[in-house]
Amino acid sequence: MNARHVLTVLALTSGVATAQHNGADGKAPLLEKLGNRHHKVTTANDDAQRYFDQGLTLCWAFNHPEAIRSFQRAAKLDPDCAMAYWGLAFAYGPNINLPMGEDVNDKAFAAARKALELADKCTPKEQAYIQAMAKRYAKDAPKDRAPLDKAFADGMREVHKAHPDDLDGAVLFAESLMDTMPWNYWLEDGKPKPETVEVIDALEGVLKADPLHPGANHYYIHAVEASPAPERGLAAAHRLGDLVPGSGHLVHMPSHIYLRVGQYHEASRCNERAIMADEEYIRKYKVNTVYTAMYYVHNVQFLTYSTAMQGRRDDSVRAGRKTADVVTPEALKMMAEAQWAKATPYLALARFGMWEDVLREPAPADEFLFLRVAYHYARGLAHARRKEVMEAEGELAFLDKIVANEAGMKKLETPSFPGPAVVQVYRALLAAEVAGVAGKPDELRKGLEAAIALQDKLPYMEPPYFYMPLRQRLGAVLVEQGKWKEAEAVYRADLKKNPENGWSLFGLLQCLRAGGRFAEAADVERRF
Repeated sequence: MNARHVLTVLALTSGVATAQHNGADGKAPLLEKLGNRHHKVTTANDDAQRYFDQGLTLCWAFNHPEAIRSFQRAAKLDPDCAMAYWGLAFAYGPNINLPMGEDVNDKAFAAARKALELADKCTPKEQAYIQAMAKRYAKDAPKDRAPLDKAFADGMREVHKAHPDDLDGAVLFAESLMDTMPWNYWLEDGKPKPETVEVIDALEGVLKADPLHPGANHYYIHAVEASPAPERGLAAAHRLGDLVPGSGHLVHMPSHIYLRVGQYHEASRCNERAIMADEEYIRKYKVNTVYTAMYYVHNVQFLTYSTAMQGRRDDSVRAGRKTADVVTPEALKMMAEAQWAKATPYLALARFGMWEDVLREPAPADEFLFLRVAYHYARGLAHARRKEVMEAEGELAFLDKIVANEAGMKKLETPSFPGPAVVQVYRALLAAEVAGVAGKPDELRKGLEAAIALQDKLPYMEPPYFYMPLRQRLGAVLVEQGKWKEAEAVYRADLKKNPENGWSLFGLLQCLRAGGRFAEAADVERRF
């Protein structure tokens, strides 16, 4: 999820966020379908060991609220188990999708200190884990956590060097290093950062020794998905989907790779299964935490996009409406990212040209600026497609008024959601479409090219921040204008970014047939 996942929340300190710290009495269940991973810790209590193992698996699965409950239970069962407190300190900390809220600093610091107090009861390797964790926190929450996060990563690097056969230690080192640069592992020229090389080397070493390690497969997908060669993650994707069937997030994670390589059916299948897993977990355990507010919603939103890429209109629209339904009121008020998810129905309808349905959609509340942008954009597009020029211009004027609200736009900018930049793509695209319906084909083309340039500048995210690949629209306009060679070039460019995109394959097929290149057309048709 991520990075900047779709769903990263900055320093949540109330509402949904506090739910992850409920259950302080330690009464956590032993969950089903989480596999049988085992990390031996110093304890004479078998149940404490089981809860520690569960907690670590849940950390691999990014269900940190439930991991906290598991580690709390382990500590209650064996108050002298230092690693139970280490686990608590680990789970309270930041990860690539969530920075650390100030409200948990005291708990994390106390857990790390408690582990230190009990460290003399542990093995040397456990003591190394605990010493590294002690570097992660300060008594008073700092304004800038970067030095502490780096200190923890440096500490885990030393653990990894001292204990190279400890696979969990290698995965923890890789994750700690990723946490210092969340969702930012690759340079603009496509080369990995030096730290990314360390991450990949550590994870590949683990996967060579134990291909079924859930944490290593999970983080490896995140490490390579935004690279120029996301297919490197295919083996991990194939393995991970069935490793921990009780974790919706791990069941979902292969879709990050499948989407990048054009395996849209597999991406949809992953998310359908992930949604079922999460709904079973929520229903059985009555859960309402950051995990459910973020990762469950992410799975449904992802399904909207992947089914759209398949051309599954009804399924995509259904998933889009479900996405909006599962966004909680608390999240909507606190997170700009939640508005992005809540807007999904407008965009799903627009993606498939369901213009009458778009125009029947109710207007969102004025306070939700991103929702209003998506609403007026979709309506403007609907009027443009219906050749209702005045109405389309009116919706563009509404959108321009929202964009001019500088204070409001700033609120849409978070570390995980470039709201103002996404809004600019909507604005540029609608302006182009309005020009087109007003009989200005040159402005339509130039406007689409401008919108594409803005889309290309958006940070990497899965699903993408903008709801559709815009080159397919430019290609269609060029086809309508009879500019076959230019359209072909645009479609091929899109297929490099979005392999096996059915819209662009169909457009390319038209171009090849128009040029009399029937053998090439037959090859493309087989892929379509």
